[in-house]
Amino acid sequence: MNHRKRRGFTLIELLVVIAIIAVLIALLLPAVQAAREAARRSQCVNNLKQIGLAVMNYESSNTSLPPGCKFQVWGTWAIFILPYMEQTQVYNSWNSLGDYGLSAAGGNSALRYGGAMNTTATTARINSYTCPSDTRSAPLGGIPSYNYVANYGNTAITSVGTATSTAPALTYNGFMYSGAPFSDIYLGAVTLSSITDGLSNTMYHAECIEGQDGPTGQLDLRGYIHWWEGAFFESSLTPNSTQPDQMQSSGYCYANYLGNPPCVGGTTNFVHAARSRHPGGLNAVMGDGSVRFVKNTINIATWQALSTTKGAEVISSDQY
Repeated sequence: MNHRKRRGFTLIELLVVIAIIAVLIALLLPAVQAAREAARRSQCVNNLKQIGLAVMNYESSNTSLPPGCKFQVWGTWAIFILPYMEQTQVYNSWNSLGDYGLSAAGGNSALRYGGAMNTTATTARINSYTCPSDTRSAPLGGIPSYNYVANYGNTAITSVGTATSTAPALTYNGFMYSGAPFSDIYLGAVTLSSITDGLSNTMYHAECIEGQDGPTGQLDLRGYIHWWEGAFFESSLTPNSTQPDQMQSSGYCYANYLGNPPCVGGTTNFVHAARSRHPGGLNAVMGDGSVRFVKNTINIATWQALSTTKGAEVISSDQY
């Protein structure tokens, strides 16, 4: 009787096949990751376009840009533009009666962004404020952090202990304040006519990261945009700067953990860099509604020029 000899794979052949498969995976995985990041970045661009359009529609209805904040705890731009982001129901749950005068009298803790009368609005996560490239965070009271911040100018935020304690520093690190599209409501409205640099040369919003809390409950409030300090960026730090953000308190940030950038606390001038999880730079929406990708390597003078409203700088697109 004839018996056919069955031939299987030898160990060497099997190892070669496994090696080939491993090489193919190694070649394909970066391409898959790059494609996913491209899709996430595209969604991020779309989010910024929606924010830019909402700001335009707010201005059309109110003849000024939305306030950057209402002092420290009674609302930021993130609340004020909600009706123009198709979030009217969330906006209608916001109680806007809180202000500095009532606070001084000790009478409106419930009207803060984290108070009982406003948490319906502030705990609702707005997807258009969220970049899919980042990890979601909700550091305090179930109130989420987000990924977009308003341009507060080219210097810093000062702390002077009055109703205008969210005022921009007139000078900082050799930079002279040259206007910004967003400010405290107590400092007056910003109109389009005051943006003499031109809307296409003025950033409205840029990206930020959602700070990740530490392993034993340490807070990181970067991206916590319902709170005044978390709602802004200042261009005295370049995009994704390796220099630390300067926070009001060391208890408000937790550096170098799960991708958190560096930070220091306890300063009197507060500076927050625009940051993103995208490789090489970040997205920013301009006053004309266009969204541009700004590289980390941008010259600080150009970055500062893009953040001012009346600096009279000359900027060409090839500078960033």
